[in-house]
Amino acid sequence: MAYGNTTIGTTPYGPHWRNLRHLTALEILSPHRLAGSLAIQQEEVRLLVRSLYKAASSAQGGGFTRVAMRSKLQEPSFNVIMRMISGKCYSGAAVDAGDAEVARRFTEVIEEEFELSGTDPSDYLPVLRKVVDFKGRERRMVDVAKGPI
Repeated sequence: MAYGNTTIGTTPYGPHWRNLRHLTALEILSPHRLAGSLAIQQEEVRLLVRSLYKAASSAQGGGFTRVAMRSKLQEPSFNVIMRMISGKCYSGAAVDAGDAEVARRFTEVIEEEFELSGTDPSDYLPVLRKVVDFKGRERRMVDVAKGPI
């Protein structure tokens, strides 16, 4: 899933890591690129506030309502990143009707990848890899690495 430890988060320090860091600083995190994404960030915050307002106004008797903030805060972050990369929303109410199925599948793959990138007992005790594949983790990693489509 980490492309043979060649991504910026997994590659060891050295010339390749320095090159990736340089490209990331210039192409992704430069002030020009971040300023270019300001409108996207503002729109996603506006959508977040609107959804919180809807949840509050739908409360019975104008009282309080419980909201799952983790998903509410993950959604705009995910959408900002995806809109910067692909120009499309893959999460929340802003998803186009024609892209709903692709967005659903894509979101599932991303969630599963985050779940699989967590710790596993065999990470600390390599002998366990030979004994058992915890929760079919390796098979699931191969499936997720193939992609959503």
